[in-house]
Amino acid sequence: MKILIIDDDRELCRLLEQCLEAEGYQVTSAADGETGLALAEEKDFSLIILDVMLPKLSGFDVLREIRKKSVVPILMLTAKEHESDKVSGLRLGADDYLTKPFSIHELVARVESQIRRSTQFNNNSQTAAQVLEVGAFKVEPKFHRIRLNESVLELTEFEYKLLHFFLQYPEQVFTKQQLYQQVWQEEYLESDNTVMTCISRIRQKINQEAENKQYIETVWGVGYRFKPEGS
Repeated sequence: MKILIIDDDRELCRLLEQCLEAEGYQVTSAADGETGLALAEEKDFSLIILDVMLPKLSGFDVLREIRKKSVVPILMLTAKEHESDKVSGLRLGADDYLTKPFSIHELVARVESQIRRSTQFNNNSQTAAQVLEVGAFKVEPKFHRIRLNESVLELTEFEYKLLHFFLQYPEQVFTKQQLYQQVWQEEYLESDNTVMTCISRIRQKINQEAENKQYIETVWGVGYRFKPEGS
C-alpha cells in the first residue's frame, strides 16, 4: 500500500519513511503543499499524512482540494500550540489528527487503523445490496426501504441513502462534508444546510415510530454519528 507524506520537516519525513517502509508501506514525500497536492491528484494512495503548516499551500487548502475529488484517508499533523486546528481539519474532511510531538508507534497505529477502516468501507460498499440489520433497523435494498421495529419508514430518496449510510457505520463520526460527498456525491459548500435538514427530517420520521429515542447524535463542532441503541 502507498502512503503520501506532505510535510516540510525533512528530518521528520525521513524518520516516518523509515518506520512506515519497515511496516511494508511504499512511501512518497513532498515538502510543500503544491507538490503534495499534485502528487495526490496524479497517483493512487491508500493514505495521506498531511501537516497543517506548509509552504506555498497550507495543509487546509490541500485538504480542501483533495476532498473535492477523493475520500482517501487523511491523517492531519498539528502543532501543540494550534490544537484548535483539529476541529477545522475534521470539518474539512480529515479522518484523524496527531499533535506534534507524537509517538512514532502511535502514528503507525493510527495509519493502520485508518487503512483498515477504509478497506472495510470499500468492502461494505460492495455488499450494499444485501439486507442489513442494525438494532431495531432493517434495510431491504431490493425493495428500497428501511424498517424500524418492523414498520416501514416513509423516506425520500436521499433520506433513505443517508440513513442507509449511517446504518453501515454505527458509532462512527462523520462531518457534514463527508456525509454530503458520500450521499449526494457533489462538491460540498460550507453554507449548505442540506445534510442538517435531511437529518432533521429523518429524526422526525424515526420519532413517529420510536418516540423519545435519539438515534442520530450530533457531535458538536464535528458532525454526526448513528447510535444503534439510541439515547
